[in-house]
Amino acid sequence: MQFDRLKRRSFVTLLGGAAAWPFAARSQQGERVRRVGVLLGFAESDRDWQARLSSLRSALQELGWSDGRNMRLDVRWAQGDPERARAAAADLVGQSLDVLVACPHFAVAAAHRETRTTPVVGIQAGDFVTARFAQSHARPGGNITGFTLFEAAINTKFLQLLKDIAPRLSRVTVMGTPRHGGATSPPSKRWQGRLLCSQPTHLCATLPRSKTLWRPFRASRMPD
Repeated sequence: MQFDRLKRRSFVTLLGGAAAWPFAARSQQGERVRRVGVLLGFAESDRDWQARLSSLRSALQELGWSDGRNMRLDVRWAQGDPERARAAAADLVGQSLDVLVACPHFAVAAAHRETRTTPVVGIQAGDFVTARFAQSHARPGGNITGFTLFEAAINTKFLQLLKDIAPRLSRVTVMGTPRHGGATSPPSKRWQGRLLCSQPTHLCATLPRSKTLWRPFRASRMPD
C-alpha cells in the first residue's frame, strides 16, 4: 500500500540520518572509509528486511556516504537467535566500527553487552530505560540512541483501554518475553488497583519458542 511505502521511506530516512550522526561532523576531514555495522535479528531470506537494508544504503548515499567509496557496510543476520546475535555483535565490535545499527531488541541488547564506546543506533527495541540501554529518554547518556516501540507507562494505557471496552473486565493475562525490555512490563500497582479486581497474570517466554508462550495461556481458565 502507498501508506506503507511512505512509512518505510520515512523510517529509512530517519534511520539513515541516525546512522550517519557519529561521523557526519568529521566528513570534512578526509575520505577515510567509515565502518558501519548492521546487526539484524532476522533471517537473511526475509524480503522485507532486505528491502529495508537496500533503502538504508540509498538513504546513506543521499547523505553522501557511499558503500565501497567512503563507507563500508558490514551486515550480520542473527536468524532470530539471540546467541547468534551475541556472536555477531562481538564480531562487528571487534572491527572498530564507527557506528553499529541493531534491530530488534535482542540485537540491541547484544550490542549493549559487547560495547560501551561504539555508537549504537537501536531500532524496534523495547523501553531503553527499563532495559538500561539509556539513563533517560530525554538524555540517554552512554553510547546508545535510537527508536523505541514502547515506554513502560504505555502498558497502563493499554489496560485502561481494555477496561473502557469491557467495563466488567476483572482479569488480564499479559504475554511477552523478558528480552523486550519493558514492552510487556506489568502496569503499575496503582492502576492495577484502580482498574482491576485482581493483579494481572504476567506470562513470560523465551523467544523464538513462541509455543512456550501460548501453552500456559491456553491451559489457563480465563473468565469472559
